Amino acid sequence: AADAVAKQLAGLEQTREPLPWSKPEAPLRFQDPKLEELATVGIAFHHAGMVLDDRRAVEQAFLSGSIKVLCATTTLATGVNLPAYCVIIRGTKQYAGGGWAEISDLDFVQMIGRAGRPQFDAEGVAVVMTQNDQKQHYTELASGNTVIESSLAAELVEHINAELVLRGTSSKQAVEQWIEGTFLHVRLLKNPAWYNLDESAASKTSKEVMQSIVEDALNQLNQHDLATASGESADELAAT
Repeated sequence: AADAVAKQLAGLEQTREPLPWSKPEAPLRFQDPKLEELATVGIAFHHAGMVLDDRRAVEQAFLSGSIKVLCATTTLATGVNLPAYCVIIRGTKQYAGGGWAEISDLDFVQMIGRAGRPQFDAEGVAVVMTQNDQKQHYTELASGNTVIESSLAAELVEHINAELVLRGTSSKQAVEQWIEGTFLHVRLLKNPAWYNLDESAASKTSKEVMQSIVEDALNQLNQHDLATASGESADELAAT
């Protein structure tokens, strides 16, 4: 994608038409020679396969305005906070689980949410390229008429296991506090039935809901010999 934009820019230069953006005043240095070549005209790419130094340098150059066009994977669009005046989503499908599927609603909202820089722009522009049968769906999402649910619940056991492996040890209280800071917690209290909780969950306090969810996840980890609980109240957790 970055190459295609660079070729279009080169063709525009030959016509002597005004360029849509200015080139960097100072040369930008990267380990990747192709990236360094593209950067001379204010274009760059960003993906998980890049060396860390190049990724960070690209992010900084984009934030500073030296890079005007950044072609990136969904990892950047949903993870790193790099607001832009215009965000273009070139296709709404991604390869996952052995096949192509639509990106999640939450990822979509996060991506278009990058459009508009509060400190520079009064507005932002999001361009979405999708199949015609998905047009209405994404139009409603962009207008805020669709309720978005968290996708964390389906992978909660895996996330807790990863945290235990990284930290070595933890506690039930720490896990509960982590979940209370997520979007999952917000939606659990609003729509408990969506997450396979009984109707009584709607009347429970935040603490009670979290304790129930954490207990269920830890039981699954224990059943598969992935985590152990110790201490007087079995509050101390460790990965096996």
